[in-house]
Amino acid sequence: MNAIYSHRQTACWVPLTCAVFIVAAILAFFAEGMHPVSVAIAAPGLLIYWLFDGLLVEVSDTHLILKFGHGPIKKIIARDQIAGANPVRNKAYYGWGIRLTPHGMLWNIYGLDAVELTYLNGKRFRIGSDDAKELLTSILKRP
Repeated sequence: MNAIYSHRQTACWVPLTCAVFIVAAILAFFAEGMHPVSVAIAAPGLLIYWLFDGLLVEVSDTHLILKFGHGPIKKIIARDQIAGANPVRNKAYYGWGIRLTPHGMLWNIYGLDAVELTYLNGKRFRIGSDDAKELLTSILKRP
């Protein structure tokens, strides 16, 4: 794939959330010793970090590729299925992660700025980005 745009965005909420689990696991370890509870407390924090430590958005001549974390959660969008794209601002209560909003699905790691894609079938999809202007420019640039 020949990427014409590639941007990875991270957020401070991910390591902070993970740190809460890790600190709780360390406290449980010192209180209980090596116990399955310590591992059980740490596991969600490590999983959250692995799945959501960033959002990578790549635009090529033929596709948009979105990957959360280290890649197990990803979405590939064919550019020939996109009818249009516009800059938008999300409501704060839409949150972060993968969400269903009144404007269609939203993939967002942090912030309120996004690019809203409109598919040929009329459905919409939002990509949250701290680089929304460049992302929009690369999507609108036709090969």
